[in-house]
This record gives sequence, C-alpha cells and structure tokens, in this order.
Amino acid sequence: MVLVDDGRPRNAPARHVHNFLGQPAPAPAELLAAGRAMLAPYDIRVVTDRVERIEATGGGFLASGRGHGATVGIAVHAALLEADLAR
Repeated sequence: MVLVDDGRPRNAPARHVHNFLGQPAPAPAELLAAGRAMLAPYDIRVVTDRVERIEATGGGFLASGRGHGATVGIAVHAALLEADLAR
C-alpha cells in the first residue's frame, strides 16, 4: 500500500485541533505525527508528494505526482479543497 501526502495539512495554521476523539486538543503537526506512527506496524510506504493524476490501467490504476508514480490495484483519493483558515 502507498500513502501519498504532500505534508501540508490544511489545518496547519491552527494552534490545536478541536473535538478530535481520543486526543486532548493536539497541534496539527502532533496529530499528523501520531497518525504516521500508527502506520508503522503495517506495510505502508509513505511518499511525500501530491497526486496530480489517477488513470485506469489494464489491471488497476496509475497514480502520478510531481516525481513519483505508483501502479495500484485499488485507488482511494481523498482531497480537500484549498481553504482560508487564517480568518
């Protein structure tokens, strides 16, 4: 499995995350680090990039970004739109 993340959480400007179950208001960077630590026991390759295109291939999908590409059997694309959270 491959997790592609550009490392720029949209809530980075916030001092802490509100109402996140099981976490006492962590800073966004702390929550990201905790999530990455939870992946450690599993066979997941983390790639710092941004998926710019997903194409269907004969037996799966090709996800490509600015410097990486990966062919996978199943693709789940979760993206957030840009948000101005500095208000």
